[in-house]
Amino acid sequence: MARFISVCRASISNNSTLNSQTAVITGSTNSSGVPASTYGVILSILASNKNANSQNVTVNLVKGGTTTTSLITSGIVPSQASLEFMTGNKIIVEPGDWIKAYAGTATAVDITVSYMLNSQDASI
Repeated sequence: MARFISVCRASISNNSTLNSQTAVITGSTNSSGVPASTYGVILSILASNKNANSQNVTVNLVKGGTTTTSLITSGIVPSQASLEFMTGNKIIVEPGDWIKAYAGTATAVDITVSYMLNSQDASI
């Protein structure tokens, strides 16, 4: 049976160094990651700008802790508005994968990632 999760990270970092970016989905934890023997389907990534100025937001997928792929690079979130980056698209995440994000200004943007967890079928 699928389990739906929504992870919110308030006031994300403005540091582009991978280790200093704000972790949204954090590896293989049950509360905000993808546990062993499951996979996740990212349904939505929403960035909310709390600042009076527009903000650039970058969201990265780190596969297995080694390969980093940009999901959105310098996406512009208008002043005091929100922007959904994943409209209609889906991304599969596995145990050990991370979603990390940063903005142009520290503490100006909140990120919410909603995803669905499913058990992996080893018989396929």
